[in-house]
Amino acid sequence: MVAAAVEYRQPEHILPRYADFMYRVVLGAVAIRSRLYFLADDAQVCPVCGDLETYDHLLLRCEFVTAVWAVFQPLVDALKLELPTTLSALLFEPLVTGQRYRRRAVAMMWPILRACVLHTVWLARNDRVFRPEAPLVTPEAAAQRAAFLTKLLNTQALCLFQTMAALRHDAWLRDNFVPACAVYTPRLPLPLG
Repeated sequence: MVAAAVEYRQPEHILPRYADFMYRVVLGAVAIRSRLYFLADDAQVCPVCGDLETYDHLLLRCEFVTAVWAVFQPLVDALKLELPTTLSALLFEPLVTGQRYRRRAVAMMWPILRACVLHTVWLARNDRVFRPEAPLVTPEAAAQRAAFLTKLLNTQALCLFQTMAALRHDAWLRDNFVPACAVYTPRLPLPLG
């Protein structure tokens, strides 16, 4: 795991909170119930669905995280993405797109989106574990938060502008994911003469 963390790279414009979380995931340093050996076997289950809480389950297989990724289906469809199906692919492999001309944009966007989604899922899980009196976060709300965070971080990358402009036709993506600078592109009159 440590060797993998040494090779692990984050984009320059990701906030430290999300970069730190992803490094802790890669190192296996995020506390999950199946690794807390002092807990009884029945307490090592996922607070959402009741399955054994492992990294693979929490970040990839839980019904909550799959519902969060399902909200991003318009993005997956628009960019012809193939979401990872293994934890190793989720953490270490670049996202595959069927559109060759969007590969660079997807390569820049994916680490940020992945970190924001996984961190948001982690926070929602922690609310269920440590703040049971707090209102439950729905997958839609978690996806909206992750999309908003991704939108804030993606405004820094000008090479994503054309890709973001292409995504503005879907209402959910336009409202939650695409930065405002890509939604409203004023047409400037060309000077005559």
